[in-house]
Amino acid sequence: MIRLGARLRVPGHAAIVPANTKIYLQSDGIRYYILHMHLDTVDLSILATLQSEGRVTNSDLAVRVGLTPAPTLQRVRKLEDAGIIRRYAAILDPESLGLQVTVFVSVVMVSHGREATDRFVAAVSDLPEVLECHHLAGDEDFLLKIVARSPADYERFLLEKLCAIEGVQRVNTKFVLSSPKSTTELPIGTREPARL
Repeated sequence: MIRLGARLRVPGHAAIVPANTKIYLQSDGIRYYILHMHLDTVDLSILATLQSEGRVTNSDLAVRVGLTPAPTLQRVRKLEDAGIIRRYAAILDPESLGLQVTVFVSVVMVSHGREATDRFVAAVSDLPEVLECHHLAGDEDFLLKIVARSPADYERFLLEKLCAIEGVQRVNTKFVLSSPKSTTELPIGTREPARL
């Protein structure tokens, strides 16, 4: 990925790629996306609907946002290509799958350098029990969200996997008692955002 600070003419392409653009080099040529894509009220309505109902059909989505199906699909594809819509997924109930325990674990590393950080992130990325990994500023280096079948199952994970990662100095575990609110929906609203 190349971040541009100025306008750039891409050899072999008629388009001029503006500043604040992500360029992805691909075998079939060059694709580029505007980082700060302007979203109008229709875009925001599409996003709000897809956040809560990812399986809505394009025809139903078109009715809800006040467009015909063709331009609605075009807008959705544009939002996907720009990376605003990252992916579509089903949200599963962990308890129904036997994952009764949710914990938040703060991790302090021995070293705070790039190599140690990258090594830790790569290691936890391979652990399916880790749902989220956040790099923090402050006294602790990482915050992890982890699911397990039981406290004993979490203990095994902690001792055999998490603490076995090179560079982990100490961890602090907080068990979740209940989750009165848990959502994946971002507070985007449906009003057109102000331009900066």
